[in-house]
Amino acid sequence: MIFCFDIDGTLLQTKYDVNNGYVVQWAKIELIALLNKLYNEGNTIIIQTGRHWQWLKQTKQQLDDHGIQYHTLIMGNVVADVYINDRAFLPEDFCKIYGGD
Repeated sequence: MIFCFDIDGTLLQTKYDVNNGYVVQWAKIELIALLNKLYNEGNTIIIQTGRHWQWLKQTKQQLDDHGIQYHTLIMGNVVADVYINDRAFLPEDFCKIYGGD
């Protein structure tokens, strides 16, 4: 399957700062662990964000810093089988349905 995860408000709780970009307040460890499990099981993981391209380097570093495994990072909307973000399929509901451990 193809899973598409949002960053802000979904994988990472962030606060936007005009000078410093997206400052991570905390990572959503349970959801990141599930994402990595899906990745390791052979699913395709897309990270999608509405962040501006000027924050691409910072975004990649934050994903690396939190051990988030993915195949593609896209700034913009994509077509996927499942969307997990703070405005559609809530992270908590996703963990309940797909976590199942």
